[in-house]
Amino acid sequence: MKSVDTLPLEESAIDRILYELDAEVPFAAEWHSSTHTFFRFSAPTDETAPIDRLQTSQHEKIYWRDRNGTRESAGIGVADSIMGESTDGTRTIMQAIQERTRNAPPNVRYYGGMRFRHDTTPDTYWSSFGGSRFILPFVEYVKEGAEYYCHCTLALPHGSSVEEARAALRQQLLAFKAASQHAELQKTDKKIIAKAYSDEFSPSSQADKHTDTLRTDTPNKQGWKRSIEEAVREFNADRLEKVVLARRVTLDIAERPNAVALLKERAAEARRSTLFLFDFGNDAVFFGATPEYLYRREGRTIATEAIAGTRKRGADEAEDIALGNDLLFSDKERREHASVQRYVASGLDDLTESFDIGKVELLKLSGLQHLYAPFTGRLRADSDDAAIIERLHPTPAVGGTPRREALEFLRREGFDRGWYAAPVGWVNAHAAEFVVALRSALITDTLAHLFSGAGIVKGSESDAEWNEIEMKIAPMLELFAPQSA
Repeated sequence: MKSVDTLPLEESAIDRILYELDAEVPFAAEWHSSTHTFFRFSAPTDETAPIDRLQTSQHEKIYWRDRNGTRESAGIGVADSIMGESTDGTRTIMQAIQERTRNAPPNVRYYGGMRFRHDTTPDTYWSSFGGSRFILPFVEYVKEGAEYYCHCTLALPHGSSVEEARAALRQQLLAFKAASQHAELQKTDKKIIAKAYSDEFSPSSQADKHTDTLRTDTPNKQGWKRSIEEAVREFNADRLEKVVLARRVTLDIAERPNAVALLKERAAEARRSTLFLFDFGNDAVFFGATPEYLYRREGRTIATEAIAGTRKRGADEAEDIALGNDLLFSDKERREHASVQRYVASGLDDLTESFDIGKVELLKLSGLQHLYAPFTGRLRADSDDAAIIERLHPTPAVGGTPRREALEFLRREGFDRGWYAAPVGWVNAHAAEFVVALRSALITDTLAHLFSGAGIVKGSESDAEWNEIEMKIAPMLELFAPQSA
């Protein structure tokens, strides 16, 4: 009997797994929870970038690339899904994932996220995401170091037999393969049509698909100025120390953007950023490239950070150093960063047996630089992922201080943040990684909604904070900029 290692690598991973099923090779992994029995096949695959696996998929999909670029994952389809609609729902989800992955291999991951806040009603743009939602992908393509693998996971009711699993998995894989082939044919047909169109019309006469892009800012500049004036009054009355005001920029584009292609384009410039994409169907996709971790957990070890303050990168080394020094020695920016440090330290004091704080330094990204300080600690026995999220989110970098008063003030924002600035990531019983969903966009049909925020403290000026947001959204905005014919 041939094993998967003797099959040619050129064969698709799906074909290799189907071969193993027909040859009755044992599953690579089988584990149990109180509600499910899980089965997994794994196969090496060719060196196609995981993100490229998503280009033609019509299924639900997720994408994740960690900040260091050491692990990249593309999930297609759903083996298991867990949803909740409240803060308690998030706790229930975390407990369910813990129970379902306790006996699983450490590379089994549930991916997802949650709303920035659960005490407001989602608008129509965010309706398909739910309050909290995590999925275990049916097919997951992973690049880890120099290794490329495909994992196929099946979740059946507890007590299901191996024979039932083989039959169900074979049926689902054949359907998955047929759908993928159909999508690939559609892609080819579109290329043929596009080529025929370009052959018929000269480039100078072709319409630029982004020419008719319309932009709406919520709030507009007048509303933004009014919000900052209201915040300053709260500061002067000692009711607030800091509040992070956000802005939504909505672009109405003639043709629906391809979120996967846009994220791939962004990936080329997103240095030291975590890339993510969530597409749960219903024509809505949320994606971004964020520089900020909420936390990382390995067993009982936690790592987190405080990030605040912003300057652009310089055109040359001398200007870059000057801008960095201006940020490091700015009284306003250091006060803003200090409030985040104090908040994270207070949270870790509640969650850990002990923790350490690193020195404040500059986090230099491709287009921006921020003040940054790392934290590491040893978690208490009762500090699970739900407790960590509840205690750390939202940090003053995306909410404000004091937290309760800042969140109450943010009810005036005038739009639904949805999953923007909220925790998104992956989790299992052994480890977790959550980031703050910044530098992000939501695509709904032909609308692209870009989000960013600015920390407002005493001394903040309306025009300067408006321009800071423009600087932050510029890399995402460029993805939708008019293209030359």
